[in-house]
Amino acid sequence: TYKFTIDKREVTTTVITTEPELDRCLKDMLSTFTPKFSTAKRVVGLGIEKRFETVTTYNRGPKVCDRVAILTLCHGTTCLIIQLHLMRSPPLSLSAFLQRPELSFMGVGIKHSLEALETEYGIKCRNAVDLAQLAATVKNNDILPEAIALRQGICTTIQT
Repeated sequence: TYKFTIDKREVTTTVITTEPELDRCLKDMLSTFTPKFSTAKRVVGLGIEKRFETVTTYNRGPKVCDRVAILTLCHGTTCLIIQLHLMRSPPLSLSAFLQRPELSFMGVGIKHSLEALETEYGIKCRNAVDLAQLAATVKNNDILPEAIALRQGICTTIQT
């Protein structure tokens, strides 16, 4: 777990490599949402990072493919970086979390991210909103480049 400050707010980022650790972190994230009797939708940011890997096919030899390696989930000042490529099988708790009806998942290009998660890991998401149009509308805003740079910096640090 790493903690850093952005605009005087402490952000907690946890890098997850095992299913038991993921189970605990998802449970902790759920506990930060508003009470169950609230009708407010709970919003979670979702993004993926892919990596290239070589796959040997039976009759064509080696083939280079890009696969989902990392899934990032963010809510409030909590960010979970889930290294799916290090897990033996698709985590059941993650699948259940993404299917919760009271949660909405948002991200730029989320449709493609969720298609990749379903194709490669069999993980489906119930409620998703693509922010691509919004991101394109506010692309001149100073916050967007900083957010992208931060995300790329975190992922580069973890992958190396």
